[in-house]
Amino acid sequence: MSKKTEEQFRNMFRGHNAVMVLIDSLSGAIEDANQSAVDFYGYPRETLCSMNINDLNVLPPEQIAEERMKALKQERNFFLFPHRLANGEIRTVEVYSSPVQGSEKPLLFSVINDVTKQKKAEAALKESEERYRVLLQSASDGLHILNTDGDLVEANQAFCSMLGYSYRELLGMNVAQWEANLEGRAITQILRKHFAKKEQVVFETTHRRKDGSTIDVEVSGRPIDLAGQSLMIYSARNITERKQSESRIRELSDMLQLVINHIPSFVFWKDLNSNYLGCNNAFAAVAGLDSAEAIAGLSDYDLPWKDKFAESYRADDQSVIRSGIAKLNYEEGQKISDGREIWLQTNKIPLKDAEGNIVGVLGTYEDITGRKKAREKLISANKRLEQANRELSQFAYIASHDLQEPLRTITSFTDLLRRQYGDKFDGKGQKSIEFITDSATRMSQLIKGLLDYSRIGRGQELKPVDCQEIIAIVKSDLEVVIEETGAELEISELPQILAYETEIRLLFQNLILNAIKFRKANTKPHIKIWANREKSCWTFAVKDNGIGIPLKYHDRIFVIFQRLHSRSKYEGTGIGLAHCQKIVELHEGKIWVESLPEEGSTFCFTIPR
Repeated sequence: MSKKTEEQFRNMFRGHNAVMVLIDSLSGAIEDANQSAVDFYGYPRETLCSMNINDLNVLPPEQIAEERMKALKQERNFFLFPHRLANGEIRTVEVYSSPVQGSEKPLLFSVINDVTKQKKAEAALKESEERYRVLLQSASDGLHILNTDGDLVEANQAFCSMLGYSYRELLGMNVAQWEANLEGRAITQILRKHFAKKEQVVFETTHRRKDGSTIDVEVSGRPIDLAGQSLMIYSARNITERKQSESRIRELSDMLQLVINHIPSFVFWKDLNSNYLGCNNAFAAVAGLDSAEAIAGLSDYDLPWKDKFAESYRADDQSVIRSGIAKLNYEEGQKISDGREIWLQTNKIPLKDAEGNIVGVLGTYEDITGRKKAREKLISANKRLEQANRELSQFAYIASHDLQEPLRTITSFTDLLRRQYGDKFDGKGQKSIEFITDSATRMSQLIKGLLDYSRIGRGQELKPVDCQEIIAIVKSDLEVVIEETGAELEISELPQILAYETEIRLLFQNLILNAIKFRKANTKPHIKIWANREKSCWTFAVKDNGIGIPLKYHDRIFVIFQRLHSRSKYEGTGIGLAHCQKIVELHEGKIWVESLPEEGSTFCFTIPR
């Protein structure tokens, strides 16, 4: 290089705005630096020219030397290095380095460009792009971007999976290829509207998957400008299960409404302010409405019972809402659409949402007007029955005292006549005396039986009764008649029951006596007694081998004073089985007979467990 050329190069080198340095390619020593280099690195020129490039480049010396050799051999002339300034700041620099031809030393001429801001911007952009990519790919909804023609320019994996395509397959496809509800022109028109709105849009539609199946989706979208291009970014969410659930809920709701409309009760529900939210058809009818839907938003002040019952209805509502405690089975009145007043039996419970918060009141009621009238009639009948029982008790008292006294007088005087004047009566007179005595005796027995009948259950208390012990007592009481007739009793194991002890003893005694009385001629009575355990009661049976009872008399035998045989053949008052029926009914049971003539009889009765 001539001195003139060298001088020209040096002047250009020193005065150039670019950062320039001359470096010994072998040692790395900085041979020279221009003013721009001095300004950039912040060292005085003398200091900078006494430094080694290793003092500026923060890479390891071995790597720096290796890169210098590449520049010297012209294998490479562009490098990106981190350089440290005098103030310690690290800058990213682009270095263009090439060997100086014709110099005495192997020098490298390096032009250094500070690209720190550019690299930071690039790094920030890359980070932003990575963040965008991560966000795009990590989103669970199907994100996709369309251009104004509806072509897909970007999509995340969720959207690819949603439609069953790979990313490569989906890229460039048109929205018409997966939109199942709309076709070409309609899709284009809607897409234009979305771009024109310049705001978020939300809609539901159906997408067609690669395999031909369809899914319901909820799509939200917003127009964006990206690199000067107008695009729409959409987010699609698969709502197929939700749609199926909604459909199932609608079906269940319709079914529930159908059930509510067909149950015999009146049903309604209100909000926290006692305004109606809904009801069944039965309620709508008494409210004078055309349909159940018409109740929504109305209050009791809008319905036929507004004047007389609205206040009390709403007070009950608020009591249930505030306390959270149901009010059940209470009676109240109601004026219905035809002007009649009816009686209701009402239930109200708190109406709660899925979280358990009280949001209103649910009510049901029944029209008990007929039941209430029947109850009033029953009360009236019970009062009459109580009066009749009192009169019967009075009659029994009269019978036991006032009527028995004349009978005793008749019997006494008849005995006196027989003793004192018996020898003076002829045969007809003797029969008359006997007739009077027998009639008085029968009358006395009838009065006693009637008195016993009226006293059944009076002054008694229910208590545990061992039927096995009761039968033992009855056998002891009937020991004489059992021995005289040769009767045989076969007793199975009997239970303990809750009953009136005296009445149960009388019940078994009457049934056993009845079996002995109506025995066949020349046949010893054989009586079997047992009990079967049923679901809600005990069923007792007393079976004999007697003369039996025709089917047409099975009910008549339990009527008081009813007899099937003459007194000359079988003695008795006709009260015994009536006693049995009253005792069983006193225990809320039933009694019946199973019998045929000459085949014996089985008397059955039930006692609740």
